[in-house]
Amino acid sequence: MFEIILKTTVLFSFFDHKNGYKRIGDFCSDYDYNLFQTGEVGMVNFEKTQDFITEEMVEKFFQLNKQAKEIDKELSRLKKAFNQYFDLTVGENQKGVLTFESFELQRQIRVAEKFREEETVKKLEEMNLTDCIKVVKQVDEEKVKAAVTLGILPAEILTDYKDRKHIPVIAVKER
Repeated sequence: MFEIILKTTVLFSFFDHKNGYKRIGDFCSDYDYNLFQTGEVGMVNFEKTQDFITEEMVEKFFQLNKQAKEIDKELSRLKKAFNQYFDLTVGENQKGVLTFESFELQRQIRVAEKFREEETVKKLEEMNLTDCIKVVKQVDEEKVKAAVTLGILPAEILTDYKDRKHIPVIAVKER
């Protein structure tokens, strides 16, 4: 799988030509393509064209995405059935193994523990063990928004302190 960054700083991924897609080299010079393959250049410069993304690629993405959803549903259904089987045969939260001629189905149990914050803090305070309690200073976003709304705090004062994360999402709709 190749990853490239266009001049527009959008990240695209392409499978090689063996999977039916045009290879990166079809969109840039052989020199740039060779540098890209060897890792000497992290960015390949070429012009945006409609040919870059084909309808076949979009259709393939759409079909694979649909299949992935169906596969996820089927996997969930099978996992639920396997867990019900092991609950009945070896007990809840117990490891189990079911052996077939070609496969072995195993259920492993992982335990995750986490303190119930409010109750634990209260108990530690009662026991005078406040050193075991973290005091975390955080921005109360709700109160900041209220202060901006009421005019107590000008919105532009904190603008430089906000981090924005942009997450590209690809969606394909059938027409």
